[in-house]
Amino acid sequence: MLDAFTFQNIDANINQVREAMSEHCSEIAYGTKNSMVKHLCWQGKVEEAWELQKEGRGMVWSENLASHFVQGYARLGRMD
Repeated sequence: MLDAFTFQNIDANINQVREAMSEHCSEIAYGTKNSMVKHLCWQGKVEEAWELQKEGRGMVWSENLASHFVQGYARLGRMD
């Protein structure tokens, strides 16, 4: 769902998604968390994405994860 919303540039309520997932599983998997970070970055919500990626055990940095933040900062015109 998140990838489809991101692709179509539809804003998803990440907090609502997280709450719904928390009701059904103990921990959000890496792939889902990555999709959440991607969605937030592509919506220009980079600060919120930073907070999400740091939560829990954090996320292992990869080229894929870094590219989401590059996209987010580019969207905001902040490529400094």
